[in-house]
Amino acid sequence: FQYLYILLLYMPDHKDDPAAVEILLPWSSFIKEHCTGLIDVETITPENKPQLPL
Repeated sequence: FQYLYILLLYMPDHKDDPAAVEILLPWSSFIKEHCTGLIDVETITPENKPQLPL
């Protein structure tokens, strides 16, 4: 669930950026860091999400 939530949260803004898409792959360190444990879906929203490390 966490990976799909993060993917749907970031993909609309970055779907045309190859570097961002690479960061959103399941084996990237960004995804491993943000998909480990529980995600608070009330605080991590489209308006209040961490920036992708581009």
